[in-house]
Amino acid sequence: ILEDIKDLSINDLLKLANDISRVKIGDVKDDDITLYLFTQSMRQPIIINNDTKNAIDLNKPTKFIIHGWIANSRRSWCKKGYKIAQLVIDVEIPPRNIHFVGHSLGAHISGFAAKKINEITSERVSRISGLDPAGPHFREYASVNEERLDKEDANVVDVIHTDAGTYGIDFPIGTLDIYVNGLRPQPGCLDNFNLMSFGDLIEHSYCNHARSTTYFHEWINKGKFYCKLCSSWENFLMNKCHKTLVFGEEDVNENVTGICVTRTHYHEPFLYN
Repeated sequence: ILEDIKDLSINDLLKLANDISRVKIGDVKDDDITLYLFTQSMRQPIIINNDTKNAIDLNKPTKFIIHGWIANSRRSWCKKGYKIAQLVIDVEIPPRNIHFVGHSLGAHISGFAAKKINEITSERVSRISGLDPAGPHFREYASVNEERLDKEDANVVDVIHTDAGTYGIDFPIGTLDIYVNGLRPQPGCLDNFNLMSFGDLIEHSYCNHARSTTYFHEWINKGKFYCKLCSSWENFLMNKCHKTLVFGEEDVNENVTGICVTRTHYHEPFLYN
């Protein structure tokens, strides 16, 4: 997307923004959602549909990776998390085997899917990993759990915050909320956009938000978070977090809970090993 728009003129950008604003709720259809199945035994992914859904092995953990979009929870196609839920029901994937991983709006879609699965089966999915869940349009739902990802959506809801208060949601919404480098810009991401070209402005303004995916990638490849646990959101804001917790991605369970703040290296690999 950056390559497509970074060289547009201001007039072209204004026209694009106007076109986007005219998109109607009904413009997004089921066919706009595609589910790909990857397994260790298949060299190429297959598209999941009614003819291929039996390729999912119900005896193995199933991880759904959901990317972000530009929209908000009130758009009907954001509710396409329900399509994922329907696949789970149709194929009879045990909720205990499900791990949703969602970035930005994809984190909230994971929550919508999990809510629907729980509504139909009365069972929670095992885990949701929210990678800097989207903040715009969702901050207004701080007290409305049904309109966003929430800690009650799964047995474990771990959230990595890297752009809290801008593109990412700022308040804690998981069973475990990890604030990487606190509320400051991530290493390598600029916080001063003066005299910057428009293309660089777009790229760097999204840098903090996208960094959550880099940290998660390192985390699942044996990286570790060294966290200072906070007893409350207020103590986090006042930097009163003292108890140290060290954990890898596989260490996260229902007993690892709370708010924690962690630091990273200033270069890759960012996480400690």
